[in-house]
Amino acid sequence: LTLWDYPNDISPIFPVLTAINLSILPMVYSLIYQHFSTWKRFTGATIIISCLLSFGFEPVLTWAGYFQLLRWKYYYTLPVYIAVSLLIRWVTLKIFAIAEQAQNKI
Repeated sequence: LTLWDYPNDISPIFPVLTAINLSILPMVYSLIYQHFSTWKRFTGATIIISCLLSFGFEPVLTWAGYFQLLRWKYYYTLPVYIAVSLLIRWVTLKIFAIAEQAQNKI
């Protein structure tokens, strides 16, 4: 949709910022999942980290020239980060519940 652009490649081997999109963000949210077991604490931590990423990390990447906003604002990213994190936690818990039910039937 050409909402943002990555004008510089960090590594010429991989597509632009793949390391951030496919490893660092999932790793950060995985750590939140591991350390905050209740929905209330997980949601609070997710909101805090999402704010730091949206209003701290992304502006630094923009300032450094690795990230360029075209038709996007930093505050658009905040609900996306929060929603994706909460959705993935919900799906993960559902998968564990199904696995536990299957294990109890054996």
